[in-house]
Amino acid sequence: MRIFILSGNTGEGHNSAAKAIAEVLTARGIYSELTDGLAFLSPEFSKFISNWHVRIYKRAPLLFHAGYRMAENHDPAPEDASMVYKALSFGAKKLYAALETGHYDAVVCTHVFAGLVMRRVCQDYPISIPHYLVATDYTCSPYVAEAQADGYFIPDEKLIPEFVRCGIPQEKLIPTGIPVRQIFFTPGSRSASRAALCHPRGQAGGAFDERQYGLWPHQAPGPPADGDAAGGWFACRHLRPQ
Repeated sequence: MRIFILSGNTGEGHNSAAKAIAEVLTARGIYSELTDGLAFLSPEFSKFISNWHVRIYKRAPLLFHAGYRMAENHDPAPEDASMVYKALSFGAKKLYAALETGHYDAVVCTHVFAGLVMRRVCQDYPISIPHYLVATDYTCSPYVAEAQADGYFIPDEKLIPEFVRCGIPQEKLIPTGIPVRQIFFTPGSRSASRAALCHPRGQAGGAFDERQYGLWPHQAPGPPADGDAAGGWFACRHLRPQ
């Protein structure tokens, strides 16, 4: 099996989730390739979107919040074509070529923009592999339903009603949690964390006290007995080629 993972450079959380997926697939002996979904429009376009996204939410958070709310209030129905979808559609040709060259069995998107490009690929080109969208927010973000993915990995089962209200069929929703790297399932020692933080034993913790912020807990949850990483968030059985 070969999996193509599409992320997006509008926040490192999307890339972190994509890397966590790749890590689990590699451990299972499954080949995967991770790339920036926006780069199929052009590397320059991806860099432009990334830079301005970061600048706005760091330097003008009120403007970012207003824009997000506007997108929520004007979120199109799944079958509609928003201006965002139409703009991203220009990357479909290059993405299709990459999928054909790589002979992939499934596509997993950790960013909705990549999911929208993949929707256009499925609409315009003779391709039958399934594609999935990983929701990295604890809400149904704008344009998620418009991606028309074959399956949606969502953070928690309590969010199912919200995703259904946005127009996504319940049978497509797979509550798995948000992907995290395996290092977070490895218990760490207090002495090692103190040394890494230059925090001598016995010194008052202050703002960086591990008890206050939960850094390097004494006991961290290990992988489940059945081997599914991150609490079984991502089961490869969901990625069967169709």
